[in-house]
Amino acid sequence: MNDLFEKEELEEVALGILNKLARIERSYLTDLEEKLLVLLEKQYKLR
Repeated sequence: MNDLFEKEELEEVALGILNKLARIERSYLTDLEEKLLVLLEKQYKLR
């Protein structure tokens, strides 16, 4: 997730999703949260 935050060309929606995911106070992501993170990583070519 940190690598995504370092990308300068993040769209506003992508940044909003990342900010929301970063504030989760549990030690795991739900299936949907994980899929969103993977989608963003693929979109910004980190995966």
